[in-house]
Amino acid sequence: MVYVQSRYDRQAHTTRVELETHYRHRLVSANDNSAQLEITIEAIDLYYEGRHLGSVDWVPEDLGRIYATVYNDGEIQFDREVFLMGDPYEGFELISTRYYDGYVLDQYRPGDGYVAGRIDLQSGNVITLNRSRLFDPYSSSGFFPISLLPENEGWLWDYGTQAISAATDDYNYYYGAGSSTDLSGNAYLSDPLRSSDEYEFRTKAGADVIMRRESEIQRVK
Repeated sequence: MVYVQSRYDRQAHTTRVELETHYRHRLVSANDNSAQLEITIEAIDLYYEGRHLGSVDWVPEDLGRIYATVYNDGEIQFDREVFLMGDPYEGFELISTRYYDGYVLDQYRPGDGYVAGRIDLQSGNVITLNRSRLFDPYSSSGFFPISLLPENEGWLWDYGTQAISAATDDYNYYYGAGSSTDLSGNAYLSDPLRSSDEYEFRTKAGADVIMRRESEIQRVK
């Protein structure tokens, strides 16, 4: 669940979104210093006040595929960022931009460009748009981008002894910790990992923002 409250010159705007992102990652290549991962967003479920609004299970490649380089020291560099914007009344969009080392609305420049898609809950697809209705990096009172992927970057990869589901026994034998299987034979973690974060900041446009995010991750395969 993500809660965002912004205030600018006596105007207040509140967004409350509950979303569930299903994503898969694949090890593309690795060497002694780093590994490259391909992250694919496969489905998104949206909720509002506990009610399931609907889901999409098809996301265009330019919106749903991200490449990440993971270094031995734990640093992760992405080629893109993907955000959710909107609410049940205005509708929802996905926005993909270049990766920024900072908040996207403060770092975005006109020449950077973006890719946008409208979430169509009736068809279960994301429809590519020529121009976003909701993404305005120069507005101080509009919708704020919410990352589709976990804020905790370590949750985005899961291999080797540093994996979130990893454990070793007394003989240093690696295995998936706390894992089980469902009726289809898919492995999943029996105990999901959870985190809760709160941020307060001021954008360059002068808006004061409070963002609260409660996250949970469960490995399903």
